Amino acid sequence: MLPSIAVIYGSQTGNAQEIARLVFAELKRALVPPHSDYVNLYSMRQFMDHPKGGLDALPHQSIAIVICSTTGNGDPPDSALPFWRALDRKRDKQWLAQVNYTVLGLGDSNYDNFNAMGKKLNAKFEALGAKPFHRVALADDAVGLEEVVEPWRTDLVVAVKALCDTLFAQPADHDEAKMKAFFAAKKSADQAFLNRRQPSITALFPPPAEADAVSLVVPAVSASMSNLSTASSTVQDASTAAGSGSSSNVISPNRSTPSGASLLVLYASQTGSAEQIAKSLASKAVAQWPVGTLLGRFVFQGCVVMSMKEYVQRVSEKVT
Repeated sequence: MLPSIAVIYGSQTGNAQEIARLVFAELKRALVPPHSDYVNLYSMRQFMDHPKGGLDALPHQSIAIVICSTTGNGDPPDSALPFWRALDRKRDKQWLAQVNYTVLGLGDSNYDNFNAMGKKLNAKFEALGAKPFHRVALADDAVGLEEVVEPWRTDLVVAVKALCDTLFAQPADHDEAKMKAFFAAKKSADQAFLNRRQPSITALFPPPAEADAVSLVVPAVSASMSNLSTASSTVQDASTAAGSGSSSNVISPNRSTPSGASLLVLYASQTGSAEQIAKSLASKAVAQWPVGTLLGRFVFQGCVVMSMKEYVQRVSEKVT
């Protein structure tokens, strides 16, 4: 069985999705190659479209990290229902015998059937022969999900690292060339799979020919930003965070440039997730539109990423 670590989530309001994305990012940072290359993120709906047979790919996951909320009368999220129904029909007690798993359930004790899906998923994985490698956690929104989620996430990274060292120990006759070829093919297949499920950068940032139909870039942004001395973050920060290794297309807000238009990306973030997304979008924007690109009637000058709080402060300072 080829190494694979799947972070799988079922989300109704977005909480499980956000936690899954944080877990995915934390594992990518904490694990060293090639272990970090084994990690994949799926919604339960996406996993049903897995290129290796949909749900039948589940027994081939070395590690399965399942995060799911409970809705209604102990029901799964709408998007997770096909996954759960298919899994619940499985009866082979050894079907998941090669899988190491953990479950994080999200619920609210103010409702009946508290965290029913977390409990059901744990029971089903266990019934199908999967082996728990980390404690099952049931978070309660009535007292604050973070009370359970935060320590579970912290300990999860430690548990996954230890398990990887055991599961993926390289044999003495390890063939580096074959491993490189495997990961190159895996990366290509994973990207093709994700491209079918997610909007492309072209959809987010249309090319210049389509720019007249986009209201993201406007002269008013450039006028506002030219009066700001410095910003809390530039796309150079975003490029570094995204690992692009290049900031040749980046301008800071106080740099002297020809008249044109800049893209201002504002965010409000409690945990840092919105800030990461804002920086990622800005980084993708400058990759799609190099500085100097003609966008309709305007010349693109770059991007500025700033928190809403700092933007208001700077605009207020300018007005006063």
